[in-house]
Amino acid sequence: MSKTLPLTVKAGLFCDDVRAERSGKFIVIGTYAQNIGVPAFPVTLVLNCLLILEAAHAGEANLEFRLLCDANPVRTGKGRAKFGKGTLLLPIPNLVLQDLKKETIVALQIRQDGGEWTPVCSVPLEKAPSN
Repeated sequence: MSKTLPLTVKAGLFCDDVRAERSGKFIVIGTYAQNIGVPAFPVTLVLNCLLILEAAHAGEANLEFRLLCDANPVRTGKGRAKFGKGTLLLPIPNLVLQDLKKETIVALQIRQDGGEWTPVCSVPLEKAPSN
């Protein structure tokens, strides 16, 4: 019998920064929707991600994430989340992509309590057109 996971992935946003206000609100700066354009390769980037999750009930979960370039893990992390029922906004800061030499697909996946990896978001990293 499979275990029911407490969190459902609704969306994820790659961005330049996520700032938490004292009120509990988040400010998302510089979101990437269709692509990340860079002037030249090699390039080093620092991305942030805001995960939007839905909890069917209050609880806790061990969460792991992995950042991939062309399906190859380049960064990993883990932590424990406590949450109430409803929407959970979870920032993942400082995702460093170092010395990328070519265009790639940048993707983020998470998993809960050692389960299956779930895709959250992805975006192409491309050389920006010259003006």
